[in-house]
Amino acid sequence: MTSIDEARDQLIGAFRTAWLASTAAAVPLEYDDVRADTSSAPSAPTRRAPFVRLTVRHFAGVQETLGRDDARRFLNTCAFVAQISTEPGDGRKKADELAKVALRILRRMRNPNGVWGTGDATPTELGIDEHGMQQTNVTATFNYQEVA
Repeated sequence: MTSIDEARDQLIGAFRTAWLASTAAAVPLEYDDVRADTSSAPSAPTRRAPFVRLTVRHFAGVQETLGRDDARRFLNTCAFVAQISTEPGDGRKKADELAKVALRILRRMRNPNGVWGTGDATPTELGIDEHGMQQTNVTATFNYQEVA
């Protein structure tokens, strides 16, 4: 059985390993629980390098078995999101290139430690964010069992 933090670590670790072995390895990964250093941000507009922020968000859980505390099984479901940020102005070419890599990784991710994907990875083009970056989210759903 898998816990919430183990599932998050396994998913991010598996994606990270595949990303670093891919053609997109030069694009850095960030994590939603690590604050970026913005104190040295330039005041004048400059070209910014693309990056991908990884996020895992739980949104459903159901009890699968009856029993005493610490012996019941729960099926947890979470969304894995690769938030792709690129500089706008290239016809979405860089965003699409990175989205294709993320889709390929998420559709192939298999985890022998109890976390499995549902095969529903999909890109969502969100447009320009508040920082002036083009954003595309690639989202996939994963499940795992937890004993509680």
